[in-house]
Amino acid sequence: WYNHIHYYMSMGQVNTEVIGFGTDTTISDTIYAEVLRATGGVETPHQQYGYLRVKNGQVFYRTDPEEPERILYDFTISEHETIHVYGLTGEWPDYGLVEYHFTCDSIRYFEYCSILRKVLFLSPVDMQGYNSESWIEGIGSVSGLLHNYDGRVGGDGFILSCVTHNDNLLFDKYETGECVRIAVGINNESLNSNVEIYPNPTSGVVTIETGGKGPCLVTISGLNGQSLYSRDINDPIFQVDLSPFRNGVYFITVRSQNILITRKVVKLQGSILF
Repeated sequence: WYNHIHYYMSMGQVNTEVIGFGTDTTISDTIYAEVLRATGGVETPHQQYGYLRVKNGQVFYRTDPEEPERILYDFTISEHETIHVYGLTGEWPDYGLVEYHFTCDSIRYFEYCSILRKVLFLSPVDMQGYNSESWIEGIGSVSGLLHNYDGRVGGDGFILSCVTHNDNLLFDKYETGECVRIAVGINNESLNSNVEIYPNPTSGVVTIETGGKGPCLVTISGLNGQSLYSRDINDPIFQVDLSPFRNGVYFITVRSQNILITRKVVKLQGSILF
């Protein structure tokens, strides 16, 4: 699992978090897969980061053998059902499990890398229909395997980039077939600080300023990770109308030879087409 981390306090620093699995570990007579992690440009996960197990469509996680396990996902729930789950927030060693309360708004099926998967669209219980989160069966959250909700305000942002298994691509947010990984462990301010996407939230037009860094490809994807909009732009200032989109969360990606940045944009009000 490759996740992009957008650091809230740095206003420009981006990193890649790589999550993988180590050896099986028995804790209290239950077998877990050891979760490993790497950041800062390291490709192979090596840092012990907890323990995970899957049973009957549910995914459980514990940060330490001495800590109780918590449920991360439950793919057995039905539409309009409410669920209480947990996810990691923050960076090691300061990470901690936070409880989330979701309502399942809808369940649909999408094809990812030629595999049809069930997708759960979720909203916080007090914001039903907002569709702020989605879980892909066999993949996890679009915010990352362990960060299964990215709706917090004033915290680091996590975006799932791609997932591979035995060199087979299972998920690719950027739909290039190459499992795009950004430059990691560096401050990308020189590349991305001039890129502005506003207003956010929006009820209609979004303005994108690229700082004149050459031709760019602008794509918009939904919480299921699939592209809803794609266009090449040459102007340093460009506008996209989101008014036809449903209310909810979308990802706007700007790519060029000098830029690779993804921003989460909230769409409010307006008509519905998608």
